[in-house]
Amino acid sequence: MEKDQKSLCSENTKADSDTSEVDLHAGLPYDERVKRGEEIKGEGNALFKENKLSQAIDKYDEAIAMLPLNHPRRSVFLCNRSMCSLKIETPGQALVDANQAIHYDKTNVKAHYRKAIAYYALNKLKEAINALKYITDTLKVKKNKDVNEKMNLLKKMKKERDFLKAIEFQDETDQLDPDSLSIPANYSGPRFDPEGRVSRQWVLDLVEYFKDQKRLHKKYVWMMLKKMTRILDNEQNLNFLEVKDDHVAVDSEEGEEHNLEYKYQQYDSVRYTLPQITVCGDIHGKHPDILFNYYRPVLRSHEHLEYERLPIKIQPIPLQRRLR
Repeated sequence: MEKDQKSLCSENTKADSDTSEVDLHAGLPYDERVKRGEEIKGEGNALFKENKLSQAIDKYDEAIAMLPLNHPRRSVFLCNRSMCSLKIETPGQALVDANQAIHYDKTNVKAHYRKAIAYYALNKLKEAINALKYITDTLKVKKNKDVNEKMNLLKKMKKERDFLKAIEFQDETDQLDPDSLSIPANYSGPRFDPEGRVSRQWVLDLVEYFKDQKRLHKKYVWMMLKKMTRILDNEQNLNFLEVKDDHVAVDSEEGEEHNLEYKYQQYDSVRYTLPQITVCGDIHGKHPDILFNYYRPVLRSHEHLEYERLPIKIQPIPLQRRLR
């Protein structure tokens, strides 16, 4: 979506000068078209006030098509449609409409303001500032509160961005050779193989090591973080997963079914295979909470999660606490 929006608003866009379109109502009298266009625009305004933005856009489309080509009121209609696009978070289309509105009337302050907001939404701070400067410097609108506040905000944001860019440097850990980190001879904890897979047993061994208040060596921590970074860099920002509704726990030894609500009240020897996913959020570093989440669930394979009632005397943490 972001890529599509940015493609609509390249700096060399021709949208502000391209007004070539088919006149669908060329056979109607000029004055009648203007009157009817204003009426339809009013209907769009009413829908906008009711927050029916998609319907309002349709009305503005109809109103713009009704007006004679190159009629100056098109600037107002396009400006209204630009506002709707900003509201539904399509800043690329909002920018196109704002540029066209400016083409019909370069003194339309609202159109320049819409243009600035669209650039801001597209993270183009320099262009947004220039659009506001046109209002204050060229159109001589000096005392508009919204314009001045937005100008100050954008200048501050740009200054902070420029500062962060100026102090950028390459992460030293990117150049670090893990072989240069020596491991003491008395280190008895789990060892991480960056080329191998993290097995279930390795995770359990790590948990036991943590229970003794010991730490994984920093060499392996660094190697795990780098490997995880490479994995996540190849993942999409948003993934979809279909989960079936037959959430029934089955005793793997006796074949007896249990309701999920009671899965934590069974004997320690009972093991369950569940079509369920547990999302672990910020648990504020509490050691018992960490151990609980490490023990259950334990990754068995890429196809399912295996839940075990391990011989550990710890009460299940309420959902609201785990997600807090």
